[in-house]
Amino acid sequence: MRNIINSPKNADGFTLTEMIVAMLIVGLTTTWAMPQFTKRLQQSEIDQYQNQVESGFYSLRAKIGQTKSSCEVNMPPETFNTYQPPEKTLEFTSSNGAIANSDRLICCNTEILSLSNSNNPCKDGPVIPQSAGGPFRFMVTERSGSENVRIRLDIYDEQAKTFKPVRFHELTPPGTTASGSVLLVRLQHAKDLERETPQLIERCLMVLPTGTIKRGNWSQSTSQCVLYGQ
Repeated sequence: MRNIINSPKNADGFTLTEMIVAMLIVGLTTTWAMPQFTKRLQQSEIDQYQNQVESGFYSLRAKIGQTKSSCEVNMPPETFNTYQPPEKTLEFTSSNGAIANSDRLICCNTEILSLSNSNNPCKDGPVIPQSAGGPFRFMVTERSGSENVRIRLDIYDEQAKTFKPVRFHELTPPGTTASGSVLLVRLQHAKDLERETPQLIERCLMVLPTGTIKRGNWSQSTSQCVLYGQ
């Protein structure tokens, strides 16, 4: 028997049923694609900032070597074992454009003795002032796409196999450290830290005692920075 009930067609010849199915497909695709797009965008923010941090430490190492200077890294206690925004860790430029907290990186134009134990920490010369646009910084460019990135800084004691706060960590020519410890930088997205289950890859960098800078992915299961290629 011929079906005498037909779905109405629009001007282009599509039936109402076909249009509803098409709309459902588009809706389901959008529902799936948007979170994936958001995650890719957030991951790219982490990856781009990892590149900036690596570039910044290479630049700092070069300046220390060229000027035969020494620097000491001192981070506030609240940066240990927690993730903080860039302006509280590696960047000196605050959200309002002011230069602040530049005492996290104090440099001398000669050998450094110990900033923690001496009013005159430099052996033969004065402390290099950290004025706006000063010569020594962690980052070449600040406030550049870093608003959503969160940073965790630790010192890894290779002998004790433990993590410590970043206090009195010395960088000496040619960008090496006399302490034998590793400066560990971990990078994550602020939104991923709010998720019950992380969905992004946490990036990491290690500044080795030799001055070599390594980069990789942070492994939660082993508490290690797994270097690329390993």
